Amino acid sequence: VYQQMRAMILTGIVGPDTRLVELELAGQVGTSQASVREAIQRLERDGFVERRPRLGSFVTRVSPEDMHEVLEIRVAIERVAARRAATRITPEAAAELRAVVDRMRAAGHARDLVAVTEQDLDFHRRVCLAADHPALLRAWTPLSTQVQRFMVIAQPHRYPDLAVLADTHLPIVDVLERGEPEAAMAVVSAHIE
Repeated sequence: VYQQMRAMILTGIVGPDTRLVELELAGQVGTSQASVREAIQRLERDGFVERRPRLGSFVTRVSPEDMHEVLEIRVAIERVAARRAATRITPEAAAELRAVVDRMRAAGHARDLVAVTEQDLDFHRRVCLAADHPALLRAWTPLSTQVQRFMVIAQPHRYPDLAVLADTHLPIVDVLERGEPEAAMAVVSAHIE
């Protein structure tokens, strides 16, 4: 239920400021009200939904300021991840990053924006994993849900051909494989910004 509701918000089927009525949603997704309530609570933790006293739950708006704040934190975290990953990445992990880029490219050719963003975030999660720093991954993970929402909004405007987005990740893999921590930080910063 969470995944279905999240997808409806990401794709704009349920837009900002829409009131989420548990009974109606339960009927739409074919589940119990309790499951919908649990999904709404999780969406609230992820920043997709806000509870307004005496009014109910509503889909949040995404402002440019929100995007900037989250991306600023993301850059800081991913710079550290890239620096560490450049000194720790295994050939297997680098090969998997390239495989994720291939999956992202295929999703782009299929014009599947949600799949593109999921692969994009999987790529960056794997860089954090390659950094071998559990606290860093725990800091990055909650940001990823908001980042995906921003990407769904912004990427079609920046990349009319979504497959091109995949190739913007290859310079990151290249510097990680070469073991260049400072270059990795610069490439990740440029990529995100």
